[in-house]
Amino acid sequence: MNREFGLDAWIYRDSVNAEQAEAWRTTEALVAMMARETAARNARFGVVSISVPIQVYPDSMLRGRFAREIGVTELFGPGRRIVELGRREGFPVLDLAPGFQSYADSHSAFLHGGGSMPLGVGHWNPTGHRMAGEAIARWMGGWLRGE
Repeated sequence: MNREFGLDAWIYRDSVNAEQAEAWRTTEALVAMMARETAARNARFGVVSISVPIQVYPDSMLRGRFAREIGVTELFGPGRRIVELGRREGFPVLDLAPGFQSYADSHSAFLHGGGSMPLGVGHWNPTGHRMAGEAIARWMGGWLRGE
């Protein structure tokens, strides 16, 4: 299965043990604190939630098998948590993974891996970087124009 070193399957699950729940609370508290500190200095704060390879692997059957294996129905839970945090705390969030998955499926395109890494593994490849740059530029442009 397409598992990456350093990425634990628990991040996709809603029900986690006490240690994992504390990790999420700590992460959310730190991001919320950054948002408040930024606002206190009259600056804008936003978050971009990126994809991980299995979320955007261009094979829905493989993604589905992985999701079933780890006990979830889909793989967008981490981004949803950050989006919800942004709603609660009043900062914008761009979650790239859903759009990336749609693109990967419709174009049979790998957005991670390539070069010295197998396709579908590791960091974004040039296509993933281009898509991220374009999406972030559109998002920030709208954000800066007040849209």
